[in-house]
Amino acid sequence: MKRIYVVLTLFSIIMAFSSHGAPAPKPYVVNMQTYDFGFKMPKKIKSGWVTFDLKNIGQKTHYALLLKKTDTVSLEAFKEGIENLDMPGFEDVIELGGPGMHSSGKQSQTTVKLDPGHYAAFCAIKTKDGQMHIKLGMLEYFEVTDTPSNAPEPKADNRVVLDEYAMTPDKAFIQGKQTIAFHHKGSSLMDGHLVKITEQSTLESAMTFMDTIADPTPAIFLGGVEQLPKGQTSYLTLDLSPGDYAWLSHEYGRWGMRHKFSIPVKSSQSQNERVEILHLHMDDANFGLPDKLEPGRYKFVLDNQTNETHKLTVRRMKSGKTKQDFIDDYRYWAKKVQAGEPIDRTPSFKWFKVETDVVSPYDNDSITVSLEDGLYTFICMYQGEQGFHFMNRNSFAAITVQ
Repeated sequence: MKRIYVVLTLFSIIMAFSSHGAPAPKPYVVNMQTYDFGFKMPKKIKSGWVTFDLKNIGQKTHYALLLKKTDTVSLEAFKEGIENLDMPGFEDVIELGGPGMHSSGKQSQTTVKLDPGHYAAFCAIKTKDGQMHIKLGMLEYFEVTDTPSNAPEPKADNRVVLDEYAMTPDKAFIQGKQTIAFHHKGSSLMDGHLVKITEQSTLESAMTFMDTIADPTPAIFLGGVEQLPKGQTSYLTLDLSPGDYAWLSHEYGRWGMRHKFSIPVKSSQSQNERVEILHLHMDDANFGLPDKLEPGRYKFVLDNQTNETHKLTVRRMKSGKTKQDFIDDYRYWAKKVQAGEPIDRTPSFKWFKVETDVVSPYDNDSITVSLEDGLYTFICMYQGEQGFHFMNRNSFAAITVQ
């Protein structure tokens, strides 16, 4: 009896350890990039819950609608129909959602449940001269294998119901990272795309874009979910900052299928802490900044009122170094990086760096930092078609703090 008791005790300990020590299942993430004009993604992915982490590295607006081939059509006919823009009937393909509209530089995560089979991802936005992106190369075939992802269904922080013809959230949206479930209740295929509302990126400009799906547009799209069959749910994870927004349906936005909302600023600073706000304008001399500032805490707002994408980086210079030293260093660094050569030069700046996100045309972003005595340099680090902006234009600024 004593031996049996010991064995049972050890078994209980092992089982308890296994149940508490086993790692929690993780999301199965597939990296996807859109560019002008194509997709970068794996050719084979696992089945089950799949999270597409999409980043738009192109200059144009893009999305990734997923189509699944059914057993009623051959793989050859499936591909031929898509490539000729003569889609098989809906009895032959299934639209299974996917990442929604993303403006240049934007990124989000869209989670859908995929069964094994053959799929296509495509973007059919039109260029200024009327060419569809799919005809320019934005079409990618991939296979979902029998190997399960074993990823759990995402846990939602909020839910939006898509119905004729409304978008109804369960509760108010909040600041910060969150996962939103989109439940398709309506009888028609429906989608939802998030628009950042600014002076230029208005709801009307977004709806005008949806009328023709033709670039360019001042509307700023942060992601969304593409069309799903009735009864299914997909998930969108993104990070929302304070500001004004709107959810908008491509097909039914004009019918009232839209939802505007705002996220207020959270006040986290003490009453004795003063933050001075300075606005940067990329086309102005010295970015419109003063040459000198007093030590303190500053919020630098990059107001991108250009039709180009920018990314602001702030560096603190070493004692005795000048703005010209910084310019020489960065040009040397950029040439070495582009040539694939090693960097063998001590930088004139300290490894103190803060930077904004990639800022799309007519969008904005900000950074808040405490500045002590010293020289600080501001530079546009976005790499466009002609290389880094600071290499081919006067995208520099400098401030002396004392």
